[in-house]
Amino acid sequence: MPQTLPSGAALSVLETVIATRSASSEGTGADRAAIAVLDRLGIGDLALDRLSGGQRQMAGLARALVRDPALLLLDEPTSALDMDRQVRLVTEVRRVAAEGGVVLHDLALAAQWADRIAVLHRGRLHSFGTPAEVVTPKMLADVHGVEARVERCSHGRLMVLIDGESA
Repeated sequence: MPQTLPSGAALSVLETVIATRSASSEGTGADRAAIAVLDRLGIGDLALDRLSGGQRQMAGLARALVRDPALLLLDEPTSALDMDRQVRLVTEVRRVAAEGGVVLHDLALAAQWADRIAVLHRGRLHSFGTPAEVVTPKMLADVHGVEARVERCSHGRLMVLIDGESA
């Protein structure tokens, strides 16, 4: 799923999701699969044109999911999404991750929701493990060049708090 999606598509969201499904499989049942994914994401009622940025993000996710991917590559998946849509997106992404894998570079999001994290740095595996094992102030300084705190919220999820650039 790209970071941003084109805004002036001539097709409706449903048509683009059907076309994506048809292009990646034999096409049988593409309309039912597309409607099911749109409904699962709570965007079955999207308008035919003039979609907001968040609606385009969700439509892009629908296009990715309708293919039943074993691996999702997501670039800024929650950009332009309202909070309720962010939760729905993360819930769906966790479902896909349980069946295959998800790649994203939003470390704060991964720290809160992932079961395992692999951090790549300069083409090599820097660290791998649970979020608590991997997302540490030292890793954030070494890999991202930031001074940061990693704390747990009242629900036990990890929160990454950036304080500034590393000295």
